[in-house]
Amino acid sequence: AIILVDARGFKAPRGQRPPARDHIGTYYNNLCDLVSHRDFATVWSRVTWHLSDALSRASPTSPVVVAFYCKSGKHRSVGLAWALTKILRERDWNVELRHTMREYWHIGSCRECAECARDTDEKLALLEDIHLQPGLLPEAGGP
Repeated sequence: AIILVDARGFKAPRGQRPPARDHIGTYYNNLCDLVSHRDFATVWSRVTWHLSDALSRASPTSPVVVAFYCKSGKHRSVGLAWALTKILRERDWNVELRHTMREYWHIGSCRECAECARDTDEKLALLEDIHLQPGLLPEAGGP
């Protein structure tokens, strides 16, 4: 199963600071802006619902792919993929994270500097604001 998630709608509303373009989506300010975006809860609910549905239909050995995409593959999709990966790993899921646009991160960004690569307590605390409905996803290890 492949779940495609369009992250292009997460643009900064007028008056809100623009994303830190010189960093990727795992930069703290970029993550903070993403999870506090007015459309985040709706998109996140859809992602987890589709993931739960796909997992319930897949065999335990079949991979389920969640592919986030945006305009350049450096900010919005990277932040969403990071958040989902961290949350699923926290729940003991075997998750592989791949950034297909990583080779282009050097164009106009930090190319994953130490600040973007490090999982700080501040970044991980943002995940506490992302609530999965109890029982939404099957337990790790199979549907």
